[in-house]
This record gives sequence, C-alpha cells and structure tokens, in this order.
Amino acid sequence: RRVLFRSQESDDKWYHNLIRISTHEKRQLTTMNEIDTDVKIGKFYFYKNVMNWGNEQLVIMKKTDWLIVDEVGLLEFDGSGFSPGLQSVVTNFNGCLVITIRPTLLQHLDSFIDEFLPSVKTWQRYIIKL
Repeated sequence: RRVLFRSQESDDKWYHNLIRISTHEKRQLTTMNEIDTDVKIGKFYFYKNVMNWGNEQLVIMKKTDWLIVDEVGLLEFDGSGFSPGLQSVVTNFNGCLVITIRPTLLQHLDSFIDEFLPSVKTWQRYIIKL
C-alpha cells in the first residue's frame, strides 16, 4: 500500500512524498526546485526513479479487496505516471476500485479506462461528484 503525502518546505514551497504504508518507506516524488527531468506538471518537477518505485510497489501489491487511487491525473491519462502499475493491479482484480480525479478531467475518464484499463470497462461504475 502506498500514499502520497504533501510536505511543506516553506510558506511558498512544498513537495509530495510517496509512502509505502506497510513498511513506512518514504521517497520524495516532487519538488518545486528545477531538476533534470522531463516530467513536469504545473510548478512541480517529478523524480522519475520514485515514479518507477511507486509502480513497482503497485505491481508487487498483494491481493486486496479495496484499491483507492488518489489521484489519477494528466500523467496517467498519457499512459505514464502510475498508469503501468495501475494496469498491473487491475488485472484479475475482483475488489472495489476507487479512482479520484479532478472535475476538469472527468470528461477523459472513459477514454482513459478504454485505453489503459480495458479490464475495468465492464465493471459497474458509480461517479460521485463532490
């Protein structure tokens, strides 16, 4: 299991950590400081090696009844980010999958599922807008 956790660096700078809950292992996923990476969304630069680690954690995840992915975003919609790990998890998955996305991306959810999570396509779906 993993979780994304926001950490404050200063009043105007913060970053995200990726945490494996079962072992408490933590890795910094983003920074607002310019780094040598080709993955940038808004003011955040992403550490690709940490994204790879997060995908590995999803791949080796044991069978579970619930999977909550907070949040699927622009990287996943392009097939990168945590999309590869998510694809691995949902294969032969029989539990409840909860995906959160920003309201502005809701229009792309069906095409994301069709392209990257085809096994999910036939599942019963509920959309809750908050």
